Amino acid sequence: MSDDEILVMERKQKKNFKIWMTLSALTAVINLIVLPLSFFIGGMATAAPDSGFRGFAFGFLYVQIIPLAIFLIVISVLIVFIIKVKRSDFMKTFLKLMIIINIIIVPVSIFIGLNAMRLQDGSILAFIYGFLFIQTIPLTILLIGILTLRSLMKQEENEELSK
Repeated sequence: MSDDEILVMERKQKKNFKIWMTLSALTAVINLIVLPLSFFIGGMATAAPDSGFRGFAFGFLYVQIIPLAIFLIVISVLIVFIIKVKRSDFMKTFLKLMIIINIIIVPVSIFIGLNAMRLQDGSILAFIYGFLFIQTIPLTILLIGILTLRSLMKQEENEELSK
């Protein structure tokens, strides 16, 4: 390949990366906008005397399932793109961002866990269900990011050793 072809490919990769980053930010904003409505619908589902956290979860997911699915798809494509480009420095920044997001979401998760405990029999299992209900997606993305960074670092080490 000539230098011009390499430059053109790098520009295309940067453009694609910017598009996916913009799309991920847009899906995050959509999720944040829809979140209060999701809590409202979930709360309405618990108005019946015999309903509990399960009603809240179904009501919440009724509104959030499509935005969350789109968000997960976009994040997955970004991670695949990062692996393809082999940019471990960006992956480290991504992991720091995901850790910050997890730290911010922990109080909300505790709040939902305590409400789930209040709605049901008061067991610790109800708290864990409520906590993991909110924390599942951020923790999953963080774990995928950690595993991706680990594999990228191993690939870089192998490339350095082979040179």
